[in-house]
Amino acid sequence: MRKGKWKAIQQPLNSPVRLYDLSADIGEEHDMAAKHPDVTEQLTAAIREAYVPSENWKFPDPATGAKNKKKAKAN
Repeated sequence: MRKGKWKAIQQPLNSPVRLYDLSADIGEEHDMAAKHPDVTEQLTAAIREAYVPSENWKFPDPATGAKNKKKAKAN
């Protein structure tokens, strides 16, 4: 997730979010999450809001830990 100079990464899913200041650290070598908890919280919320499970990427569901399952089509 990007917002201005900030880039937040949560990989793998459910791992701690890492935060980078791309204006000063283009190589993403220094995690700034602990120094900027407000930015980390904002971008973590945006990551959660934007998350959509995909059949192409099998990750555990953040709520249940279960792998993505194909949903039945509604008639």
